Amino acid sequence: MKKIEKLAELINEIEALMNVCTRCGSCQSVCSVYGQTCDEADSARGKIVLLKALGKKIFQNPKKVQKRLDCCLLCGSCGFLCPNGVDIFEIFLKARVILAEFTGLSASKKILLRQILAKNNVFDHVCDLGSKYQNILLKHADNDLNTSCSRSFSPLPKNRYFVDIAETSFKKRVELKKSYKSYKSYKTDSKRVLFFVGCLTDKLYPDIGDAVLKVLNYHGFNVIIPEEQGCCGMPSIAGGDLYSFQKLVKHNIDIIKKEKFDYIVSACPTCIFAIKKIWSLFFEADKKLKEEIKKIGEKIIDINEFIVKKTVSDFPDEKKAKENIIKMTYHDPCHLKKSLNVVNEPRILIKQNKKYDFIEMEDSDRCCGMGGSFSITHYNISEKIAEKKIENIKKTKAKVVSTACPACMMQLSDALSKIEDKIKVKHSIEIYADSLKESVVSG
Repeated sequence: MKKIEKLAELINEIEALMNVCTRCGSCQSVCSVYGQTCDEADSARGKIVLLKALGKKIFQNPKKVQKRLDCCLLCGSCGFLCPNGVDIFEIFLKARVILAEFTGLSASKKILLRQILAKNNVFDHVCDLGSKYQNILLKHADNDLNTSCSRSFSPLPKNRYFVDIAETSFKKRVELKKSYKSYKSYKTDSKRVLFFVGCLTDKLYPDIGDAVLKVLNYHGFNVIIPEEQGCCGMPSIAGGDLYSFQKLVKHNIDIIKKEKFDYIVSACPTCIFAIKKIWSLFFEADKKLKEEIKKIGEKIIDINEFIVKKTVSDFPDEKKAKENIIKMTYHDPCHLKKSLNVVNEPRILIKQNKKYDFIEMEDSDRCCGMGGSFSITHYNISEKIAEKKIENIKKTKAKVVSTACPACMMQLSDALSKIEDKIKVKHSIEIYADSLKESVVSG
């Protein structure tokens, strides 16, 4: 009973945040999970009611509340629309940490989050092994989407497609080239830009990293890529593992503050959102570290927004002839639009590529259903959410769907691998980079 009382005390520490919720129900209309389950406990207000009940000891089953909290995409759609400005991210993430510390992390989470993801060298080694031996459990299925499906004897799920781990990670490509420190600037502006790569770009989509370098080089920026940078920590904190999260944040800060730079860019909205907003939430007592986090957060910016706002280039929005032009559409990543308010910039950049005719899709900002680990633990719901997104993509008759988030690319690639129509998935910065003349890199 004492443990429950202590748990109630911890939950009540976030009561002020929860009291902002008036239970108006606006969150239901945009919650993709609620849209599938129609269960009140899957809406944001339903979860808040459960947390409040736990804080008042009306409800004394923390594992059930934890299970409900985990059934959330953390897409931010509810908070984006909320008329009262309820900070759903802060409430849910802090509640996940409180409940994880009370119930304990599962063995699988401890291994994944603490022994692999939180240790750079181990994570790199595991991914290298995965790249080398993935064909044992998986068979290649789609060249355009670079996806594989489970072999008949494999213990992996049979109904989903996996994006192949890259043979050579992005950071290893850079290490092999040994040239990123000496990019020639085409313009007089030679500001220094630190590239925060992110796990998915590094391990699954190194071509996105190459595109970022090409674009930054083309626009005359000096690029810094700290090779020891690690995971942003979002998977850890979403899993309730405060220890691993804080370890990763401190590690990245130590790495970043060694460098001299004017801006930090990333092609992963979740990484940017984590650094700008989430990092500081869990270092309330450490004023010095919080100040360092603030300085870093003020300098990080999405690569699309950076190119549009921080260069002197002209980006005309011209109508192109539609004959022999490939139709393309765009999916808004949740964290990019709803958490970072970046909407037009990716569209501006992809429209510069004359190979494509841009078609806006219906509900372009509706969540694709990825949600990080949600797509693993609640795949049936995740799959159904993705199917709705694919329907809207198909209505445009596009042959390419662009987005600005590697995680969304994974989800779309899985869903598109299951249909007959051949539709490719490309990051917006890849499409823009493809429109540029080849840049010269000095060795």
